[in-house]
Amino acid sequence: MLPQHGNVPFVQLRMSPFRPIREGGWFGGRGFGDERRNINPTPMPPSRNTIQVIFTDLPEARRNWWLVTEPGRQVDLCSVDPGFDVDLYLSTDLRTMTEIWMGYTSIARAKEQGRLLITGSKRLEADVGSWMSLSPFDRIEKKVA
Repeated sequence: MLPQHGNVPFVQLRMSPFRPIREGGWFGGRGFGDERRNINPTPMPPSRNTIQVIFTDLPEARRNWWLVTEPGRQVDLCSVDPGFDVDLYLSTDLRTMTEIWMGYTSIARAKEQGRLLITGSKRLEADVGSWMSLSPFDRIEKKVA
C-alpha cells in the first residue's frame, strides 16, 4: 500500500540531488512522475540537455521545472534550478501540457493555437515529439461524451 498525503497516495522519488519530489503531480499538478519516466533521451544530443518547463498558470513556487538528461544517467526532474544553461524552454499552462501528454491535442496544434511556446535548441525542438513520450492513454481512441 502506498503512503498517503491527505487522500492522495504518493511515493517519494529522488528526482535530483536538489530536492526530492512526490510522484502524483504533473510537475506539481497530478501525474508528473509518469512524465519523467516517459522522457526518452535517445534522440537528444549525446551531452547534458537541460529543458525548463514553465507552467504559466501555476503559483510561482510550482511554476518552473527542469528536466536534465545526461548520457548513461537517469533523467532528473528538478523543482529547483539545477544551475545549468537551459537548452530548451517549454512555456504552457498545465491543462495544455496534460492535453498533449494524454493525446487530446498535438504539440504542433498547441503551438499553432499559441498555447505552447517552445524556444531554444532547434534540434531539441524538432525532436520534442520523439523524446517526450506520451501517456499510454494517448493510444486510446478519444470519444465525445
